[in-house]
Parts: sequence; structure tokens; C-alpha cells
Amino acid sequence: MGRPPSYDHTMLLREIIDCLWERGYAATPISVIVQETGVNAASLYARFGSKKGIMLAALDLYAKETIDALEALLAATQPGAGQVRAILEHAMGSFEDPRARGCFLVNTVTNISTDTPDFAMAVADYMEQIRGRIKDALKRAPGLRPEVTPEDAALYVQVQVWGLKVMARMQKNLCRNARAGGKSLLGEESLAKRHFRVYIAESRLYRSLTMKEKIHPKVYKAKITCACGNQVELLSTKGETVHVEICSACHPFFTGKQRFLDTAGRIDRFRKKYANLNK
Repeated sequence: MGRPPSYDHTMLLREIIDCLWERGYAATPISVIVQETGVNAASLYARFGSKKGIMLAALDLYAKETIDALEALLAATQPGAGQVRAILEHAMGSFEDPRARGCFLVNTVTNISTDTPDFAMAVADYMEQIRGRIKDALKRAPGLRPEVTPEDAALYVQVQVWGLKVMARMQKNLCRNARAGGKSLLGEESLAKRHFRVYIAESRLYRSLTMKEKIHPKVYKAKITCACGNQVELLSTKGETVHVEICSACHPFFTGKQRFLDTAGRIDRFRKKYANLNK
């Protein structure tokens, strides 16, 4: 029996997400969605237009809830290593899913076919929004390397999360293969999780994006005074006041007044010695 028209749209989409997330778009016919949700096919088509429309609506809700959760996570954590650690720790939660589903968006990316470009465009837009939230957070993070932009750092973090989600998804197939071969998968499962636990705990990812702390000398806006009286303002690690004996204002090389001095008469002796060489 179909669900009455007063069904909750959001709850329906969450049930659809669970259905598609578990099986994938291509392997989920409308009949399965009808069976899982209790909504008849006519109502689904009237609401979403097509199976593609159902998938796009499911992706939209999943992305919105993912972005909302990310914003809450970032807001509750201090900028910097703590935020990166929190993002990775949250991604590690995928390993605890007994159904080993990974991430709905990442799964969609890995299963996209050439006849569903709408999905690719939608997922790319959602991924960009997620990356944008991480980028905005990293803009306030202390100590990013000069050559690393917040955009680059955000993409780097996002790729790490993708890797965790894919590995969590692979866990399901590994378990099935191990059981079929009569082998224990405990070591294989814990290897990836243990590696990332250490990786996160030691903040290796964040350290790879930032400069080392407490190794750089303090930099001052210094007034440099030369013995010739010239003064300039430059950055220096020597202090706010620096005295030098020579500068570009008085050095002969820079003033054009450089001369060769022959105090010992060596040039004159050289000329006399070889004066008759060409005769």
C-alpha cells in the first residue's frame, strides 16, 4: 500500500538515500525504491519526474546535511591543526559503519558513467562547496607555508577524506573475500585504521602544510644607518637599529667611483717587464 500524499519529503529522501547508498544508482531499480520507501512509483515520478530526478534530489539533501555538519564541526573547533584533526576523525567514523557504505557523494563519483553527466556536475558543485568551507577555515589557520594557499590546503585535506571514505567502502569487499577464503581480516582492517589514527594523532597532515614552530628568528622593522650617513628601513633579525660601515650609497661598485689602486707599483713593473715582448 502506498504512503498517503502527506508523507514527509525530507524523511522520504533520507530513505531513498539509504536505498541508493547501499546499492548504487545503476543497481537500484524503481521497484526497490518503492519497496523500501512504501511510496508507489506514480507518486515518485510525480514528485521527482524521473529516476535521475530522484538521484539528484537525494544528492542535494545529502550534500546539504554534510555541509551543515561540516560547518558545525569547524565552528566548534579552534582554527588550525584542531580543525584538520576533527575533519579526519569524522571521516574515520566511516570505518565504524557496519554496512561499510563510505560516502554517498564519493561513491557516486566512483560509479558515474558517461550517460549521467548531470550527476558529475552536481557532485563537482557539492565538492567545491565543501572545499570552500574548509578553505575559509584554513584562511584563519596559523602558520601555513608561504607556498601553500588556503585553496591548495583545502584540496589536500579533502583528498585525504576521500581516501578514507573509499577505504571504508572497500572494507565491505575485503570482509566478504576474507570470509570466503577462511581468513581473518582483523589485521587488514586494523592496519588502515591504525595508520590513520597515528597520522591524525600526530597531526602529520597539518604539519605538512605549515611551517615548523619556534625555529624562525624574530623579524624587526629596522632602521639601518651607514657610516656615510645614509639611512634605510628594512626587515632584519638583528634588532630595530642596525649600524653598518658601508652601503650602496657609498660603496664604489654602486657609485661608479671604483678605481684600481697600484700602491706597490706592480702594474708599472709588469708593463716594463713585457714591454719588448711584441717587438
